[in-house]
Amino acid sequence: MSAHSPEDLNVLYDAALEFGENFRRPIVELAAERLPLLPTDVRSELADLVERTRTEVELHIEGEYARYGDAWPDEAKVAVHDWITDQYPWMDERNVSHAISQGVYFAWHG
Repeated sequence: MSAHSPEDLNVLYDAALEFGENFRRPIVELAAERLPLLPTDVRSELADLVERTRTEVELHIEGEYARYGDAWPDEAKVAVHDWITDQYPWMDERNVSHAISQGVYFAWHG
């Protein structure tokens, strides 16, 4: 488990999943905007952790999606959900759901 606050991690992870003008902006920039009261080194650590998390989740979903394709069954969705909550216990349900739907979208669009 991370030594960082789950609230801070979730705020930043949520920002890292945004579409629109913030889509794939450097997470350290998002951290400076969303968590301005934190020291720069802490924001940098959070940004690195969120970047790794987002990448790992997307790669995991991509691998699972490749196994099932467009016929991705409910049990695969549940397994991915369980994997995320096991690997990232700090992640709230809203971000877990968003990460899954975005990961499936990216996997579908290859």
